[in-house]
Amino acid sequence: MKKTLLVLLALCVAGIFSAKAQSSSDSSYARDLSYTFFNMSSLPNSVTGDLSTGSKILKDVRIGKRAIGYAITVTQNTALDIQLLSGGSSGWDSYLYLLDANFSEVTSNDDWNGSSHGSRITTQVNAGQYYVLVSEYSRNTTSCPYTLTIDQITITPINQLTYTPITLPDTLLDTFHTSYPNVLGNGNNDFYKAKGYSFQGTQGNILFVYDGYYNAKYILMDNNRNIIAQNNYLFYALPNTGTYYLAILDKENYHCDTYIKEINTQNIPTVYVDGVNGSDSRNGLTPQTAVFTLDTAIARTGGIGKYYITDDYTFRNQLPLTINYAEIYPYQKDIKLKIASTDGYDIIGAWPGHLVFGEQGSSYYFILDSNNNQNYNNFLNADASGSYLEVNNLKVRNTHFPSTAFWGDQIILRNCEFTNDTSEDAFIALETDYGNSVKFINCNISQNIIFQLFYFDYDSAKVTFENTTVSGNTFSWVNLIWSGAIANLTSGTWSNNRLSTDYSYNNNPNISAQTSAGIWFNNSTVNIGAGFSMDANNYICLDSTSIINVNQNLTASQVATVYPMKWDESAGKYVANYYEGRQLLSGSAVAANYRKFGVAQADNSSMWYLHSDGKIYTTEEPVGINTATKGTISLYPNPATNVLNITLEGTDATQVTIIDVYGKTVVTANVADGQNTIDVTELANGMYFVQLRNAGSIVATQKIVKN
Repeated sequence: MKKTLLVLLALCVAGIFSAKAQSSSDSSYARDLSYTFFNMSSLPNSVTGDLSTGSKILKDVRIGKRAIGYAITVTQNTALDIQLLSGGSSGWDSYLYLLDANFSEVTSNDDWNGSSHGSRITTQVNAGQYYVLVSEYSRNTTSCPYTLTIDQITITPINQLTYTPITLPDTLLDTFHTSYPNVLGNGNNDFYKAKGYSFQGTQGNILFVYDGYYNAKYILMDNNRNIIAQNNYLFYALPNTGTYYLAILDKENYHCDTYIKEINTQNIPTVYVDGVNGSDSRNGLTPQTAVFTLDTAIARTGGIGKYYITDDYTFRNQLPLTINYAEIYPYQKDIKLKIASTDGYDIIGAWPGHLVFGEQGSSYYFILDSNNNQNYNNFLNADASGSYLEVNNLKVRNTHFPSTAFWGDQIILRNCEFTNDTSEDAFIALETDYGNSVKFINCNISQNIIFQLFYFDYDSAKVTFENTTVSGNTFSWVNLIWSGAIANLTSGTWSNNRLSTDYSYNNNPNISAQTSAGIWFNNSTVNIGAGFSMDANNYICLDSTSIINVNQNLTASQVATVYPMKWDESAGKYVANYYEGRQLLSGSAVAANYRKFGVAQADNSSMWYLHSDGKIYTTEEPVGINTATKGTISLYPNPATNVLNITLEGTDATQVTIIDVYGKTVVTANVADGQNTIDVTELANGMYFVQLRNAGSIVATQKIVKN
């Protein structure tokens, strides 16, 4: 559930600060603050203050209620270290900005390295004028004392560090301190102290690097000192045989206990795991094959090996089986898995590491079948950065997951079946790092009761469906694709899914628990292939920043209904604030066969239509000129300059709508029998369509020209 709160929080706080983006009625621009000039002639320099005296309020929905500004003049290209430390008993939550001479944001920082005691910006800047804003994440009415310190530092390029040769495997215990050189990691604010090592690596081997204290960041370079991998953990296939360089980076002058070794994936041990926890001649195993329990086998091999489960197997609910590079296969058909008690957690974990569970392309299945509803928290877990989890030929039936079933950084589910299972949290969670992904290939996910099918803890995740069926499931919460993520829906079906509770969509009677179990997109992209379909009971829901790309072979009916939505910060809910003229489809999707594609409006007052330009409008795309079915209609003058007269006799028209050639409504007015005068002075010159309507139905359409 805590992950869901993070999702809602992320949706609520989504936005980018910009002093230029304020509305004209907002008198509290960043440029309107009174800025105190900071003495840069003698660094480091510090000033103290209290944010409660801030004279301006920032009207930014994401953060900042008050701010105090400082102006700094940088005389030469340099690197600055700017620290804002909050003080006092109130423990207020600081936020720090650096703006350029035009008051545009250069960079910002909330909590330095996740701490709540202050904010810090370390970045390289060119000579010029800059502004520093001392601000807060949320309004705090108590005293907010602070100390702002600015210093000039020296940055050493990563490739110019001194690298000490080591021999693998090795354990490196480093205590970082102020004498270590400063480096920048990936982007602004990635400010670290650094230490360098070099070693000889072998092509094709997996380099496995992690920190026992969880403090370090690692940057790996090739023989030419070009960066080839970087992360908090490294699990990387070496591309060549030769010299490699490893930079160990730390922010807070902590201990970094680094373990570094190579894994030869072509020569990993094979171990047979006995289902009855002892020697079993029924399996036809010889004494030389060394039959173990799984935890014993993994302990003896250092978590590296091919493990064959020879018979139905019971996990003993001991400590999680943390592996480095493991392949776990059924030795014979339909091996059933069980757990000894109801509070199992992290049954098998690759943290970090590489885990293949179940043999690809085999007819042998692992079956997780818990008819007595036993609990499996995080059955397979590979949640560390760089970890890889591949699950093949797994049948999960009648099983309860109090928490996430599969948790990882890179997940592939292939030829798996999930039926009649329950999960109180997201069934599959992606987290730990940007760019994580889950791929469903030839899977069937049916008749389950799941909180969410998938959850993203970080931005830029990717979800792929290939020949996968998601059908007849009940979700407790909407399935969210958000924060720059991408969904590749290439083939398969999403149908007959529902929500367990009525998730109201702006009180739209057509969107209820029966019809709202689709996929919601927030600031993300969905690529729909010709082989993917959704039925009328489900839908794709977009906010005003998301986009659908449709394969040109896809028919509009396969996409089902698309409900527009946008998060309303003040109302705390999704609303149909979806703008006419926004590009909905792109690329090959912009074609004639997508015209009149219906997009339901949240208040159900009308339909949206996709026009041949790939944009959506509230009216159908004009295709010709109709005459009135009864009565007479006269439009004059035509061409019109300032006014358009509409004379009606014996018609039932009650409304006139003027539409431009792109299908956008530019004028709407009420009309009645007799002469009606419409002001067209502000219309651009060109051709328009005039539609006469009654109760939303088109009575007649005629063409005019505006001069």
